[in-house]
Amino acid sequence: MFKRLCLALGLSVFCASSMARDNALPLPLASDMPVEVQLTQQELAIDVSSTAMEMGMQFGLVGALIGTAVQNAKNKNAEATVLPLRNMMVGYDFETPLMRSLQRRLPGSGIADRPVITVVHAPWEARQDLDGMPKHVLVIRPRYAMGDAMGTAYVLLNVTIENRQIKNGTVKTRFLFSRPYAVRSSFQLPATGESRPWLDLGAARMGGLIDQSIDQAVAMMVYDFSAEGRQQWDQKIKGKSDIAGRSVSGRIERREGDVVWVRAGNTRFQAITGYQWLRSDYQPAALPVAVPNQAVAVEAAASQAVAPTPSGADTSIVQVAAASHSEPVPSVSASAAVDTPAHPVQAPAETSVSTEPGKRKTFWETYRPKDQPIPQGQAAHP
Repeated sequence: MFKRLCLALGLSVFCASSMARDNALPLPLASDMPVEVQLTQQELAIDVSSTAMEMGMQFGLVGALIGTAVQNAKNKNAEATVLPLRNMMVGYDFETPLMRSLQRRLPGSGIADRPVITVVHAPWEARQDLDGMPKHVLVIRPRYAMGDAMGTAYVLLNVTIENRQIKNGTVKTRFLFSRPYAVRSSFQLPATGESRPWLDLGAARMGGLIDQSIDQAVAMMVYDFSAEGRQQWDQKIKGKSDIAGRSVSGRIERREGDVVWVRAGNTRFQAITGYQWLRSDYQPAALPVAVPNQAVAVEAAASQAVAPTPSGADTSIVQVAAASHSEPVPSVSASAAVDTPAHPVQAPAETSVSTEPGKRKTFWETYRPKDQPIPQGQAAHP
């Protein structure tokens, strides 16, 4: 009996410390909090349920083979259904609206006063330079996709706060916080398994819908890390809410235009999801554009003209200081060094710019190893 009592007491203390871990996060997280965006997706994805394979696994080897065959057929049908929509959205740039929303909403929030935003297009890019890798970082892993049966288009931001420790040349990660922020858009009269309602929107309206979903997901994240949002972290949310005649799990938190924010989960596993119901005449709302401070831009240009960056210097992180403390400006990490000459070359009066979109590089063309330089004194053989 005494052992059981000690075990119960130990488990209660452990659970209490685990539940209080989120609220122990400072507000803001850090003045110059590193924000790492791992954008590894290249095109619109589609979700396919794995129920066929899971059901087949319950009936031995033969059932597993049958379940695998059924699952492969479902995957092929889903890819064939989403292909016209992918072709329509082949020129869509997901990174630009995401960075615009982050640069507009993160400064001065409960995350950071002056966030240092870095974008990587492969998970291992952030760990190539172990010495320069931030040890305490907020990581955003975005995803945009069509739901199962093409009934929903959603944007998801998986946000984690990580402590990284380098030991024996390897990186050990400890997760301090993890939460998804998603915006799901569905038609009021869905056509199951068809892409026609989404194709009827056209590339412009479909792109505007994704842009709006990105901005709403970033707004959810910023709100959740605010003082008002953190007060909800310790609450266990039960029940369901009615949205446009449909029942969803959770409690309505806020309403932003046509998007209804719903918080669901317990004290340890919470999520905020935005629901939006569309009509065939849907028109995306215009999003505000983050305009940089003109005085800061002029000062930065003058400093570059007077003191140019030396050739070969490592300038992978570009930071712009704010003109006043009341208007913090985020720092954005570039993917290559910047070399600014002391006397900029005058551009020709007439230049011809091609309006045709450039050919998109494949993954292996983007990340293939560079050719090794030929040492001096050795002839290059064909």
